[in-house]
Amino acid sequence: MYNAEDYIGECIESVLAQSIDDWELLVVDDGSTDESARIVNEFVVSDKRIRLLAHPDGANLGVSSSRQLGVHTARGKYIAFLDADDFYEENKLETQIAAMVGFPDCVVCHTGVTEISDRDKCRDETLFNQSFTQPHQYNLHERDDFLDQNLICNSTVLVRAHALSEVIFAFPQLFQYEDWTLWILLSTGGSFLYLPDRLVHYRIHDKSATSAVLNNSLRERYSRVEFLSSVLALCDDSEIIDAAEVRLHETLDTLRDNYRKYVPPPKRGVADSNSKG
Repeated sequence: MYNAEDYIGECIESVLAQSIDDWELLVVDDGSTDESARIVNEFVVSDKRIRLLAHPDGANLGVSSSRQLGVHTARGKYIAFLDADDFYEENKLETQIAAMVGFPDCVVCHTGVTEISDRDKCRDETLFNQSFTQPHQYNLHERDDFLDQNLICNSTVLVRAHALSEVIFAFPQLFQYEDWTLWILLSTGGSFLYLPDRLVHYRIHDKSATSAVLNNSLRERYSRVEFLSSVLALCDDSEIIDAAEVRLHETLDTLRDNYRKYVPPPKRGVADSNSKG
């Protein structure tokens, strides 16, 4: 969490309300300066399954480093992610664990979402809600669009802990899409399972990282360059690398075209005789 005082209480309450109780909740504070830590500590005092973690000296190190701290501290067979501004349905964990038992070769399970917004403008259908009506097992990197759009909401993911130990999932990123990068790295270790049940409430608001990207087309392009560069640097699969290289060149071409459209070309001519440079 980072400065999530408006949402972290509801987030934690949704874990406390789960239909199973054999879980641990690790809240990683990524250098918050508001009342977030105080709110979490109130839950910590009343429930020993909840722990508050932080970086040395209360530093703000970003999502990937925070995820690394949580995963390395976790003791469970499965690890579920939950952004501080989202919250679960009561049967979220139980439903996913049962599904993973039924599909033992899947490394990641994700679900549909109910999108909510502080501005009361919600989309009933998002990229995260796919058209399948039954559990759907698939290989992520075999989809034609796996590098074009992220179809997996971070807060819906349940992953086998051993799969996380086999990939590099903590890396510096300035913008967004660190979760998208992780899904691609995990996809080399096994298949994915999509459940159409909307088991997570996914919140869109002006302060969210998602909004920061969606509301700025240039930031979105830079984020995509960073995402594709991360895939190239971290992935060992040759087919994924080849596909990422193609997408990266396409993205850079688009950026160049945008610059040429909005930035006037330099004036060319004879320098003034009084010029000093």
